[in-house]
Parts: sequence; C-alpha cells; structure tokens
Amino acid sequence: MFHFSKYISLAFLFVFAIINSTTQAQIKTPYSGNRFSEFVNADSTATFKNSNDYFLVCVNPENNAAQIRHDNAVIIRRQLSDAVFIISLHPPFSAAAILQNFKWIKRANTDWKMSPVLLSQKATNKIIFPASFFISTDNAGIFSKRIKDKNFTIINSTSANIFIAIANNLDAFNELLQDENIFFISTYSTKPTEELQINNLDVSVNKISLLHSKMPLLNGEGVTISIKENLPDTTDIDFAARYRYNPLASPDVTSHASAMATMAAGAGNSWYLGKGVASAALLTASDFSNLLPDADANYQQYNVSVQNHSYGVGIENFYGADAAAYDASAVKNDSLLFVFSAGNSGNLSAASGNYAGIPGHANLTGSFKMGKNIITVGAVDSFTVVAAASSRGPAFDGRVKPELVAYGEDGTSGAAALVSGTAAVLQQAYKINHGGHLPSAALIKAIIINSADDVAAAGIDYTSGYGNLNAVKAAQNLLQSNYIEGTVTNGSSQIFSLTIPGNISKAKFTLVWNDAPSIANTYKALVNDLDIELQLPVSGQLWKPWVLNSFADADSLAALPMRKRDSLNNTEQITLDNPAAGDYKIVVNGFNVVSAAQPFYIAYQLDTINNFSWDFPSSTDNIFPGLSNITRWDTNIMDANARLLYSIDNGNSWQLVDSVIDASKKYFYWDAPDTNVTAILKMQMGTKDFVSDTFTISQKLNFKLGFNCADSVLWYWNKLAGVDHYQLFSLAGKNLQPIAAVTDTQFVFNKINYPSKEFAVAPVMKGKIGVKSYTVNFTNQGVDCYINNFIADLQNDNTAIIQLTLGTRYLVKKIVFEKLQQGNFISLQAINIITRLSYTAIDPILQKGINTYRVRIELQNGTIIYSYQTSVFYFNNTGVVLFPNPVPQGENLVIQLKDLQSQEILIQDVLGKLIFHQTAISTTVKIAWWFSKGLYFVTVFNPDNNQMQRFKIIVL
Repeated sequence: MFHFSKYISLAFLFVFAIINSTTQAQIKTPYSGNRFSEFVNADSTATFKNSNDYFLVCVNPENNAAQIRHDNAVIIRRQLSDAVFIISLHPPFSAAAILQNFKWIKRANTDWKMSPVLLSQKATNKIIFPASFFISTDNAGIFSKRIKDKNFTIINSTSANIFIAIANNLDAFNELLQDENIFFISTYSTKPTEELQINNLDVSVNKISLLHSKMPLLNGEGVTISIKENLPDTTDIDFAARYRYNPLASPDVTSHASAMATMAAGAGNSWYLGKGVASAALLTASDFSNLLPDADANYQQYNVSVQNHSYGVGIENFYGADAAAYDASAVKNDSLLFVFSAGNSGNLSAASGNYAGIPGHANLTGSFKMGKNIITVGAVDSFTVVAAASSRGPAFDGRVKPELVAYGEDGTSGAAALVSGTAAVLQQAYKINHGGHLPSAALIKAIIINSADDVAAAGIDYTSGYGNLNAVKAAQNLLQSNYIEGTVTNGSSQIFSLTIPGNISKAKFTLVWNDAPSIANTYKALVNDLDIELQLPVSGQLWKPWVLNSFADADSLAALPMRKRDSLNNTEQITLDNPAAGDYKIVVNGFNVVSAAQPFYIAYQLDTINNFSWDFPSSTDNIFPGLSNITRWDTNIMDANARLLYSIDNGNSWQLVDSVIDASKKYFYWDAPDTNVTAILKMQMGTKDFVSDTFTISQKLNFKLGFNCADSVLWYWNKLAGVDHYQLFSLAGKNLQPIAAVTDTQFVFNKINYPSKEFAVAPVMKGKIGVKSYTVNFTNQGVDCYINNFIADLQNDNTAIIQLTLGTRYLVKKIVFEKLQQGNFISLQAINIITRLSYTAIDPILQKGINTYRVRIELQNGTIIYSYQTSVFYFNNTGVVLFPNPVPQGENLVIQLKDLQSQEILIQDVLGKLIFHQTAISTTVKIAWWFSKGLYFVTVFNPDNNQMQRFKIIVL
C-alpha cells in the first residue's frame, strides 16, 4: 500500500519554487500528445499553493519505476503506465535530482482519483445527485477525524480504509475530489441486479451428474456456501433443513436467489432438477446491497468457505476499491473462494478504460469482477458453445477473464452457482484427507481451472478463459493429489520433479497464487510476479506458459496464445500435447516478489491416449421414453465412423442407433424407446466396445392426493407398463427417504406413522429406481377429506348449480347433495353409482336470501363424511337480502347487496332513534349486533336512484 501523507515545510516551499521556475529549461523532452491530458491542470504553470499539489510525470528511459518508488522525495499517488505517474513531493530533496528522474513534468488536477466510468460521467455531466461513491483513503483514522465539517455523508464499510460517501450536489462531490486523504473515487451502485435466472438445467454439461453417480459421498457435507444477493426461500424443501440464519441476509426473498442456492446445493427433494452440485452443503446468505466483502468475523462465525456472487452493476473496466477489497479478503481468509458471474453483456463494449469501444470485449459487469484472487465465470449452452450474452474479457489490464465457463444457457448466474457448488465438493474432499482442514482457495482455483475442458478458440482465450468446468476431473485430480505447493521469495526458485509416462496424450500444469491486493485504479493489478517453466533436462527443452495478446485491438485480442513469460496474471498455464516420456522439471521463479514470501499451488493433469468414457446417462440417471434425449461421452479418439447401439435386456441383444457417429462431437441425440425399462448404451470404435452404466428409461408419474382426512391420507398415481413396483418417499430431515414399496397405484397411510407432509413416488424396474415424481405436500393441495372442490353458483338469477369434485373414488359408496332448510339439511339429489370424480346437482327452487348446501359421502365401511358448506344468494328481484332474521344478540347481521352503489344503511329502534349509520363499501356488510333485544328497523337508501328499502329485524 502506498502511503499518502501531508507535509508542510517552508524548506519544501522554497525548493519547489526553484523547481517550478526551472522545469521548462531542464526537461529535455517536453510533454506532448493528448494521452492523460485529462489529468493536466488547466493552469500548469501556476505557482505553488500548498504542499499537496500533484504532478503528472514521465520517467526518463534510463530510470525505472523501482527507482522512483525508493526516492524519499517522491510519493507515488497513482501509476498510469509503465512510465507515467501521478506524484506529489515532500522534503528533503534535491531539485536537480528530482528533475533528472523525469522526461517531463506537468502540474496535475485531482481527476486522477476517479475511476474511468466516473471520469466519463463527470466529463459529460451525467452524475445525478444525490449520488453514492466508493472512496479509498490512505489512513482511515485521520480521514474519520477530518470529515466532521465536510458537506458529504460518510458510511463505514466492511473493508479497511474504504468508505461509502453520499454527496448531495456537485460542490460536495468536488470537496471529495479535493480531499487530500482520498486517493480513489468511483460510483457506488445501490441497486445491483441479478444476472438473469436459469430456466433450464443440464448438469451433464459439466459432468456434475457423473460426479453424483461415481462419487456419491462427495456432496459438500461440512462446507458452507454463502449466497450473496437477495435471500433464498428458506422454506424451500431442497435446502430448508440446511440453511443457517445470517444477520447479513437481505430481507427480500427472490426466486433468483432460490435458484442459485438450488443449483449450488439443492438436495433434489422437490424434483430431480432441484439437485445441485453440493447437495449436503450448508447454506447461508448475505445482502448484495453491500458490494464489498462481508466482515471477516462473519465469514469465520458461519464457517463460509465459498461465496457465490451472481449479480452485476453494469460494465466497469477498472480495478476498483471493491476488487482490491475482495483480493485483500481472499488473502486474509485463505480458504475462502469468491465466485462471480461474468455478466450478460457479451454483445456490448466498454465505454471507458483501456478497451473502450471494442465490440464484444471487456464487458464484465462490475469492477469487483476484476479481482485477481476470485473466479469469474461465463456461460455455455448444452453444446459447450459460449452464450452470446456471456460477458467477455480481458480484464482492464489484459488479464484473462473470465477464468472459467459453465452451463448457463439463459445467463451467467447459474454458471457461477455450479462452480461454487463444485468448489464446495472439492473442499469437502480435501477435508476428508487432511484431518478436517480446509484447503487454500488458491489450490481449489488451480484444480478447477486445470481440470477444465478447452472450448471456444484453441487454448486460453478472452471468451471462455481456461475452459469449461469439469467437475469429475477436478474431483479426481484433487483426490489423487495431483498438485504441488510451495513458496518463493524475490529472485528465488523452487524446482519440482515429475515423471511423464509414455501413454500420455496431453499434460497440463496450472500455477495459481493469491496475490496481494493492488491499489485501486492501478494500471496493472499484479503485485507479486511469479513465473512457471516446464523443462525436459534430457533434451534441453523448456516450455513457458501460454499468454494472450492484450493489445487493445479486436484482432489482437482474438489471436491465439503464445508461449512467453506472463507478467500480468496470477494464474499461468502450460500445456504439452503428446509429451515425450521422461523426467521433467517444473520450475517456479520469484521474478518480482515484494512481500516476504509468496505461497503458490500447481495443479497438474496427465490425460492418457485412446481414452473413452460415458458421461451421460450414468447409473443414477434417467432418460424419458419416446423422446429425443442427449447422450454424452468424453474421448480423445477421433473416430468419425463409430457405431452407437442400445440394449434393454441387459446386453443379451443390441439395437443399432446409428452406424456413423462422429465421436469427436462427444454428444448424440437418441430417440429412446417408448417403454419403461433399464437400458445400456454401447459405442463401437474399431474393434473396441465401450459400454455405459445401466440407467433407467421411465416416465414421470402423475402423483395426486386422493383425500386428506383427520387421521389418514390417500395418494394415487397412474399405472406404468413394464414397472415391477413403486417406491414411496417422504421428506425426513434433510432428504427424501424411502418408506414403502407397493405394487398397487395408491397408498393410504395413517398420519401417526408418517409425520411428514411431503411425499413422492418413483417406478422401480429390475431393482433400479426411475425418475421420481414431483414432491407434493398434502396440506396445500386443496383436497379435504375426499373433497377436492365444492362450489355453488347462481345461474340465470334463479337456479343454483352445485358442483362437486372428489379427490378419489376409493371406497366411496354413495354421494348425496343436501340443502339447508329451516335449520336442517335435507336431501336434494343422491348418486348411487360412483364412476367418476366430478358431479353436479341443480336446485331450481330457491328461497329468498341465502341458500346453503353440503355433500354427504357414504363409504363402503359405513363411514359418513360431510363436506364444508357452500352458499348462493337469491335476491328474488330485490337488491337487498338480510340474514339471519331473527338475529341472536352478539352475532352478526349480514346485509347482502346485489350491486354496490354507495348505499347508505340506517338502523332505528322502535322510538325512531338512529342507532347506526354507515355507507356500504362492499356488497357484504356485517354488523356486530350488541344492541338490546327487541324490534328494529333497517333502511337501505340508494342515493343514485333515491330508492329506499325497509326491513324489520328482531333481536333475540
């Protein structure tokens, strides 16, 4: 961190005057051109006014930035390029020595403090006040003491030396700019937006379903993921039992937050698409109205080791105070991994920054996504094509962004959530093998990046970063300890030996370190510069990492990477196709390490030749009969004439799907047979057969509630051909648990035996469970004890139509429609043959006022069930009906109006005294009758037509 101090000295004033008067004569090459001209003071020759004047300087070729940094007379306020700086001066110093360092020097204004976006807004008068700003100070203590007399409001943040300032007008904003304690200002978005919701989920794209099948115990148990945005629905059965309250959570519950929580850590209780990557991980939440990291104490108290950020604030192409804060938080909380969505602005261009105006580049939606120690995630579709809307890199300084892509057909939100869930699974795997200790986030980042599959352009690129998430390879590499850790100091090296056998098609190595935070608004974020090399001593060959062309031009940014020293990224990758067998050396050099020592991690992967494996469907997957289902495999065998077959009799016979399969495509749409069965797939490539796991082909059952009586519940569903039996599940604790296997298509249970309210059913074929139905809560299905729906409507103003819908016909013997007359229910219509679920009765003889009905259901065992009551009002050509009459004292008198026309209701006693007066605001007026017993007169007056109706009411 650079220290900005205020110095006042008469000696300094004197020496500065010498510099000011001799500058033009001593500078050999004067300032020219328009670059950085926005930072030049309009009155560049002004005389010295105070000790905090700033200068725009260019270093002489024979000098370098390191020398300037060690000059005690120079305070570097901001570096704008390799040779151009904003500085201030403080004594003691030699005027001649200072001048020798610089090619040219100009007095600077304070605009250098602004982010590129804010600088553009100020230049075009687009700052709308009141406005909120991020501000960074060198010394929070000094700044806090001096703000009492300022015209702006300051709010403390969770990060040291970073505040949120609120300025009500331009004068207050200019006061911020002129404050000598502030060195960075950017706009602060008070309304971050969610990066779209995922409407489809295909977990086979990133081999997540294969991970669940092959490594079912890797489910994120013991790891906590924080969802930083709005609040997920904490009653959602896919994670409700695993959600932990957090005081930082937003009060606003949104479906987007629920979707992110589900994709990262859903249990799949609701439906198979509700299963996320880390299905047993704990979840908590944090409000994204705070765009900075949460307090360290909160992360530690709630054991948060992954935090998902699926939101944006608009395109920002600079390293802001928030980016520096996340980098600092990652260093302080070494096991905490931050995962961000890249954004959905892939077709747009940045309006400011180094890459302004280049279409389809540098359009990440937030400066916080420029962090070095985070993972920023773009989106691909089901065919691993990067989505058009997925935001692209590079970062503001040319670094690789996004680092990864993952499935997210409708946006990058879900892509980030899948990476967050995968990180949690990897952390769990590490804890299992390391006594419960969490790994460094830099190691998890290295493993995830190194195991990713190359997509888009060959090698790394600014569209897909280092590739598409591969959850299975990441888990395998971590469990096999395919990683190296070490530490280097400045100028030192560490060398590691690795033997590559002779059957390897590709070797890949990725170096990652958590870098120290840089200063906000820096021109290059990297602080500690490490380098990786791969050497084969026997041949003298060496390979450097792949580096992209970061020149601000569309063609340059699209160019393929080249092998060279990387001086920008804290992630470096070397790949080697068809490496020669031998003993290799991996060398890590501390090219420029300003801290005492820099820890690092190297993940590596050796892919064997002639590899083929089935990805989807796996043993725990289901595909739907009679539909076109995608199948996936992974291979490095480039066979364009493979044959695909399937078997539904355990491999005793095979049916040809297609005789010309291009294996390099790695997917094929298969029209599955229209039957419920177990099946296997086989790929024939030359003389080799590659057979898949056994999976299920089954339809989703239509699971319905028959009745919900006081003591028992009936479920029923449609019968499927080819099914051995059906498995019932109920929600117990965190997950659905099997409770009963039945051959029938209905299940009646006593509530005492199964206290859960959520149930599901699945078909079972040859011992394998097919796709489960939706999980249903019997208390919110609108089905009572046999009664699904019971309503009465008035037809033609004189006939009641009464309609009944049963939940089930199970054990029903007789149905009787009944009508209430003179306090008793009488039979209106009886139905003795029960063949369907819906029935209708008609009542053409209505009594004036309210007509009430119910249904009596007689069961075969003699049990009688009554429905709830339903009513219609019959006005008999009048506009008002009163009931009951007489009305018991203390009960409600109901006045039912046929039409609402602001009628006035007046009640008088027998002496004519007015005791009640009200204007109707509803067609139903209820009056609590606490008056004395006796006779009363009710008048309903319609002021629209001057009509008046009078009624006598007796109170008992």
